Order: sequence, then C-alpha cells, then structure tokens
Amino acid sequence: MKKYLTVITLGLALCAAGTLRAQEATKTINEKELSLSIRQIIDKYYREANFWVGGAPGKEYLDAKNEEKLSLFLSEFPYNTPANAFKQTSVYSEPGAPWRNEEYMKWIDLARRNRQVVRCHGPVSPQCSVWAKGLDHTAEELLPVMTRYMTELSKELEKNSDVVRWMDVVNETVATTDNNEYYKKGDWFGPMAKNVFWQNPWLVIGLDEKSGIPIYIIKAFELANQYAPSIKKVFNQNGGGKDGVAWEKIKNTILYLRLIGQRVDGLGWQAHVSLGWEKDPANKKGISDLIDWCHANGLEFHVTELDVICPNQQTWENDRQAQAVTIKAVMDTALEKLGKGAVAVNFWDITSGSRNLSGKQMKYFGGVWPRKVDMDDPVYLSIKRSLLEHAPKVPPAACPSKKAAPKDAALKDAKGSKSAPTKAAKAPKADKKSGR
Repeated sequence: MKKYLTVITLGLALCAAGTLRAQEATKTINEKELSLSIRQIIDKYYREANFWVGGAPGKEYLDAKNEEKLSLFLSEFPYNTPANAFKQTSVYSEPGAPWRNEEYMKWIDLARRNRQVVRCHGPVSPQCSVWAKGLDHTAEELLPVMTRYMTELSKELEKNSDVVRWMDVVNETVATTDNNEYYKKGDWFGPMAKNVFWQNPWLVIGLDEKSGIPIYIIKAFELANQYAPSIKKVFNQNGGGKDGVAWEKIKNTILYLRLIGQRVDGLGWQAHVSLGWEKDPANKKGISDLIDWCHANGLEFHVTELDVICPNQQTWENDRQAQAVTIKAVMDTALEKLGKGAVAVNFWDITSGSRNLSGKQMKYFGGVWPRKVDMDDPVYLSIKRSLLEHAPKVPPAACPSKKAAPKDAALKDAKGSKSAPTKAAKAPKADKKSGR
C-alpha cells in the first residue's frame, strides 16, 4: 500500500511541478511595463541571466537618412550582429583584393559606445563573393582565399574582444531542401553553376579522409581558435525543427570537432520561420529538443536571424497580429530554457521588408516593426510581453535600469568620426558575463 501511495504522491508532485512551470511561463505581468523598451526590460530583469536579445542592422542604417532607425536600434537592443559587414564578399572578395574593414569597424565602435555586445556574422558559407561561385574553381584557388579571410578576420576580432563576444565560424553547411540535380536534404551543401545565387563553393576544398567532414569546416575552426582565442565560436545553420537529418549531421560534426581539440561554444539556428510556425507542434518540439541537446553538451543556443516569412504582400502588410503570435512562440521556446543554459535571440532587419535574393518569387519578411516604426505594433509588444512573462525573479535593487547613450554620441561614428571612445563608454571586461 505504501508503495502505491508513494507512486501516487510522486505523480501528484510531478503534475504540480509541471503545472507550476506552465503557470510561470504564462505568468501575469504588470501591463504598465509594456511601456519599457526591450533594452530597459533586459537591464531590469536579465542582467544576471545567460540571455541576450538583439538585431542585425544592414549597411543602410549608417546612411544619414536613416539616423532615426539607427538611433532606435542602438537604444532598443544590447546585442548587435551587423548583417553583412563581416562577410567574405564584403571584406576580401578575391585573390589580391584589398581588405575592407571600414564598415565592420564602424559597427564595432558604435557597439562600444552604446554598451552593446557583438556577434560577428562572418562565416565561411554560401554568403560568398561572385568570384568564389561556380563549378570551375579548384581547391588550390579557394583555400588561400578562405585561409586569409578567416585568419585576418579572427585577428581583428581578437583585438576588439572587449565588445565582440561571438563569431559565426561556418553557416549553412548542410542542405535542408532538395536543390534540383545538385543536392538532396542532408547532403553537404556545395557549389552550383555560376549564375545560381545560393551555393557553397568551399566544399570544393575537399572532405577530411578520416571523418568525411568538409575540410573547410575543420580549417575554419582551426584558424578561428588559433587567432581569436577570446571569441566564442558558433556553428550556424538554417532549417527548422523538422530538419532532423541536417541537425544530426551538425551535431555529429560539432562532437567530432571537439574530439580533435577544436573549440565550439554555440549552435545557431537561422530562424526565418513561416507564418503559423507555432501551429505545428513538431516545429517547437524539434527546436526545444535541439536547445536541450545544446545545453546537455555545454553549448549556447543562438536564434540567429528571426523574422516571419509571410505568404503574400497583403498578409505581410495587414496581419501584424498573426506575425506577433508566431514571433512570440519562437521567443517563448527560447525563454523557456532560462536557467538551463545560455540562449540568445537575434532578429534580422528590425523593420519588415521584401527580398528577391534568388531571382525567383518575391518573399515578404515580418520584422520587429512594420516598414514604418510603430511603438504600439503587435509584434513589438509581443516580444516585450514574452520577455516580461519569462523574466527571472531578481530584486529590483540588484539590477538598476541604465539609460541608453545620448543620440549624438550614438551616431557620431556613423557619420565618419574617427575619435576614440571614452573610457566611460567602453564596455568593461568585468561585465563580460552579462554583456549588458
């Protein structure tokens, strides 16, 4: 009898614990706190949490006509991932080309002045130059370009490790769709004809004989670890919760890299999710399980490019509420893991936009705000609501809110000033854990 009572008691305790977790995940918030900015919520509640939230600004943010948008980004987000400034196509496009670091140094200086941490989105990946594309290159042509790119970039990141915390070392290494006659789901993603927009030429360098892993992946981590030892290394990948074949290949690759002594600190999920992502339970379960795997293996988990793919222009422009539901579902999935390991969420362009990257049908992406910023926008409010619902219980006195840097200081470097940041504005090494 005691045995059965013990089982019943244990069952009731587990149910109660599950109910408590569910209640905590949807706890009542102080509605007045929705007037706080994202950054104010982070400063108030998340200073001691291993959690970051940010965005990926493009080069156009630095144009004088976009001062307001840049100022908004710097004041709202403590985490900065320049969208294209670090990429091979922007920095070192072909043999003999000059090294171009002007744009990414502006972003690093802006981050330093505005108490932001930076993730370098400069992976060896399909984000490559026109020169690198096609089926005609040899390993002897591609390897020196890749080697110089990753070597010099890593050295510069190391010099700026007071604000640069992470670097994407590789990205989109495994195919998640069937690419016509070239690649099937789960294949190592590689080169295609010169005129194909999305391709990964670095696979031409070859496969490691022992592991079957592309040499460029192993080499990229070797160089990043050698020349940027202070920077955390992220293995980034596109796909979704149901792309199990791709994720298993990535997991095994990460474990092998560690086995041969290469440091890998985080796994990134490139979250361009379709509207209604939350309606299929397999989507959330797949990502939730992936986060659990990361934390069980001592890895950070990064949502790296969050936005919502809308089916048509009308939905994109008029149904922000539906987009809010999808964005919040992704946010909730990440925030439910607080306390189990490090998690970061990074939005793509903070305003909505349309892109026709492959020369095919136009795609419409919903961001934090619509094309015109509206502080009462449903998506923006849903992000803050998710942050407040999952906020750790921290005594207010332990986490004073900080004001963002003045607008003129925030924009000074964007206008071309080369003056060094003041010591007061520089992100202190001692605050490296929280990065706030």
